[in-house]
Amino acid sequence: MSILFDLQKKENFTEAEKAAAQYILDHLEEIADLNIGEIADQSHTSNATIIRLCRRLGTKGYRDFRISILREIEKIPDEDYQGNVDYPVYDRTSLAIVMKSLAEVHKYAVSTCYTAVSAVDLQNAAFILERAEHIYIYATGESDLAGQVFARRMMRIGHRCMCISSTTESLAFTDQLTAKDAALFISYSGKGIIRFRDDMILMEQRKVRTVLLTGVTPNHPFSQIIRYPYIESDDDNSATFYSTEAENYLLDSIYSMIFAMEYEKVKKHKQEVDHLMRQRADLYIDKMQK
Repeated sequence: MSILFDLQKKENFTEAEKAAAQYILDHLEEIADLNIGEIADQSHTSNATIIRLCRRLGTKGYRDFRISILREIEKIPDEDYQGNVDYPVYDRTSLAIVMKSLAEVHKYAVSTCYTAVSAVDLQNAAFILERAEHIYIYATGESDLAGQVFARRMMRIGHRCMCISSTTESLAFTDQLTAKDAALFISYSGKGIIRFRDDMILMEQRKVRTVLLTGVTPNHPFSQIIRYPYIESDDDNSATFYSTEAENYLLDSIYSMIFAMEYEKVKKHKQEVDHLMRQRADLYIDKMQK
């Protein structure tokens, strides 16, 4: 996750760290010129507290923290989306407004993930999936649809993928996994992966590499976690429009990274598969016309 996102959440921070974090958030425009002593004085904490906070956020110290947060600030979009991420349209909304609202949700989801998600996390996930002999994708509901699109794309560049959404039959498939395979779990709210708890335990025993794409902090260990901001609408529903756009964007990013790793090889394979699919479609059309 991003440093800014973790600063705002203040998860597991001490009271002193919360005070320092809030001061930093309130003075982001000045962060380039603030030294560690000034932050400690103004937040009524200490230099040691600032250093602990920086390390809690995954940086080596204040200098590393300042460089990292300045990079994130540069990526923040100029305007935030002000609409409802769960219901971007209303009763009798005109087509023009619908199109505009959905475009804004798409832009908001992409820019939010671009700002918050670590490119290193995405790269690590891509490495895990690219090296796997088989990729099993575990997801339910809307996330299952995103997983199916990702699986089809991966198969067209030569990777063996299978989507599993049935929690009652999942163990029969999971039992076939080995340490050479990988599993991708997709769950915005985290509720979906709870249903695959027995599968995750079996994977851990067999040393299967696992990747999780989610909006929350999981209770189970994964080889790589890609966490993006979890947002709820005003009525506390999971933001379906937002999460769908976010999942598609992040999965597209992973797919593109894998494609780029062996560009010429996968490009040739994809062209061959596309050619076979066009031939099959042409034969079907000719058959229907006769």
